[in-house]
Amino acid sequence: MRNLFIFLAMLLATTLSAQTSDYDSDRGFIHPGGLHTQADFDRVRQQLADGNATVTAAYQKLTSSAYAQSSVTTYPVETIVRGGGSGENYMNAARGAAMAYQNALRWKIAGTKANADAAVRVLMAWADVTTAIGGDSNYALAAGLYGYQFAQAAELMRDYEGWSADDFERFQQWMLTVWYPTCIGFLRARNGTWENSGKWWQAPGHYWSNWGLCNALCVVCIGVLCDDVFIYNQGMSYIKYDQCATFTNPRSEVPIKNDGLTEFMGNFVVTTYESELETDAYGRLGQLNESGRDAGHSSMSLGLMLDVAKIAWNQGDDLFAYMEHRLAAGVEYLAAQSLSVENLPWVNYIYGSSGYYYTDSRAWTMTAPAMGAQMRPYWGTVIGIYEGVKGVRMPFAEQAYANMGIDGGGEGSTSGGYDHLGFSVLMNTRDVQLCPADKVPTELTPLMTYGGTFTVSLIPSLAQERVRGLVADKDIAHSELGGLVNTFTVNNKTGVPTGTAITLKPQLPDGEDDTGLWQWNTGATTRELAIVADESRLYRVTYTNRNGVESQLMFSICVQGDCRPCALTPASTCNDVTSAVPTAVHDLSGRTVAASDNGFHISQGRKMIMKKCPK
Repeated sequence: MRNLFIFLAMLLATTLSAQTSDYDSDRGFIHPGGLHTQADFDRVRQQLADGNATVTAAYQKLTSSAYAQSSVTTYPVETIVRGGGSGENYMNAARGAAMAYQNALRWKIAGTKANADAAVRVLMAWADVTTAIGGDSNYALAAGLYGYQFAQAAELMRDYEGWSADDFERFQQWMLTVWYPTCIGFLRARNGTWENSGKWWQAPGHYWSNWGLCNALCVVCIGVLCDDVFIYNQGMSYIKYDQCATFTNPRSEVPIKNDGLTEFMGNFVVTTYESELETDAYGRLGQLNESGRDAGHSSMSLGLMLDVAKIAWNQGDDLFAYMEHRLAAGVEYLAAQSLSVENLPWVNYIYGSSGYYYTDSRAWTMTAPAMGAQMRPYWGTVIGIYEGVKGVRMPFAEQAYANMGIDGGGEGSTSGGYDHLGFSVLMNTRDVQLCPADKVPTELTPLMTYGGTFTVSLIPSLAQERVRGLVADKDIAHSELGGLVNTFTVNNKTGVPTGTAITLKPQLPDGEDDTGLWQWNTGATTRELAIVADESRLYRVTYTNRNGVESQLMFSICVQGDCRPCALTPASTCNDVTSAVPTAVHDLSGRTVAASDNGFHISQGRKMIMKKCPK
């Protein structure tokens, strides 16, 4: 029994420490650094002042939106419910997030205090009321979609002097205690379908890409909002790395199986093709995970991946160029689908679920792309980044962009109208649509040397190579280190040990001369940066090429145990009576006592720990 009281005392001490410790939020994140940066808002304001017709029309669309008015009223609920057949109320959250975001946009562009106050009012209304997300398995869609949107609105408002520091901290804790555990819980377990306990196979690809994408997107957004490198890396790990070690590049099997997590870039764009149909855009087309399903879901998935890429871009990680510009191939393929382009390349794709294995004849084999258009509000992002910044023509995307016209944001009576925040034309239009070659930033790629030993638990790419044990002093082409291995199996050692020596090595494209103009956010001006990892931090370098154009590259290093603490409310349960800790509990011999809290143990993935007292 003495051991139990020691355990409860340790739980209480840990809780009080987490609640009272001062977290250093200076971790190297750019703010605002979600979908939009301050440079974006400066550009929009200048374009409005210059009378840019496209941006002016897009801004008028924002100011005329019903959800962009400072008089908006939101209706928060204690438990957001999506699915389950009755009691659904998730549209309240969808509309509330749209209200907060659109009012935040107006304040950032025009400085209107009434809109700023409205955005904060809506955000705090939800933070003060909502404690859970429920329903059937569709709870995961509500968590991912509306969680990322609330986080994006808050990221825009974080520097508003009318939002008190205490209230902003309370909002961050709300994101950490309500949204984060729900999203990461889905990503790691997939409602039991990944592990598929009781069956002889695992089914990591049971859920379509939309599910994993929106939840990973939400986790990334929370990492940025809360200045938490571990959470940011966790979210990006699902996008950038193959957690199942089943991906091969190129995909040579026919048909292709959905044998891995479908939000991973290599499985999201399931394969790429050189095609005479593609006249630019790096020369390739890429079939998407949901290309054979229908127009609506495939369009939704692309929008979510673009949002992940835009946030990474704004922090200094070029996901648009990742895996040899794989996303661009998917963008052009989906655009071509929306235009009903004939003779698109195709490889049959088997969608296996937890009900049917890939070899089962009842599994769905998709035999052709689903044609037809469902215009969603993100084509302005595609044109703004690929053409306006990178100087790469996207021929099919240009036509989709023209067909979309000037987009708005959340609207309508059904959930599909709120899957994306929208206003992509307003926030991404450049003065020159196709950037001239001498204004294009250099694409930097990451390389790092971990000065010691690597473990499979830290680096998914090593697991993919079937490395066992330890590998000393190996270069890895990662932007991130720590927090990258995330499966249904609990893994407590996912951060870099304190004191680890790491060398960060930005790489230039083949054939490009080094100008020597490097500037790190640490103050260093060398190309390579040697660090000793004593805290979780983003390291960002700016490179100026021979044309005077700047580009950035970010490295995200997570040190074991150095992350934002969550507020906990501990309790103990004995004889079916729950009491706050500390509490006096007597006559415990032979009984089972549960110590629990309202938070989420990142390392253990559970809220309750059971202890049986000796007789």
